[in-house]
Amino acid sequence: MIEHLNNIGFVIDREQFQHQVLVPSREGKLYIASFGYFGHGGIYLIETREDTQPMIDFYEGRIVSEQRHLDHLIALRDTEWP
Repeated sequence: MIEHLNNIGFVIDREQFQHQVLVPSREGKLYIASFGYFGHGGIYLIETREDTQPMIDFYEGRIVSEQRHLDHLIALRDTEWP
C-alpha cells in the first residue's frame, strides 16, 4: 500500500501512514483494518458487519497477550527485590 502510494506521487512512510491514515479512519464509519507483524498481514476496509470479525479476533488475541505481559510486569514490580 505504502509503495503504491509512493509510486503514484503520495510520498508517505509507514509511520505517517499509520498516524495520518489508519488511526483517523478508526474514529468514523470507515475503518481501515491492519494486522500482522514483520511484513506479514494485511490492510483491508471494513465494509460489512462480517468484515469486522477477523479484526475482532485479532484484537482479542492481542489483548490477551498484552494482559499477560502486564500481569507479569505487575508481579515483578510487587516482588521483593534484593
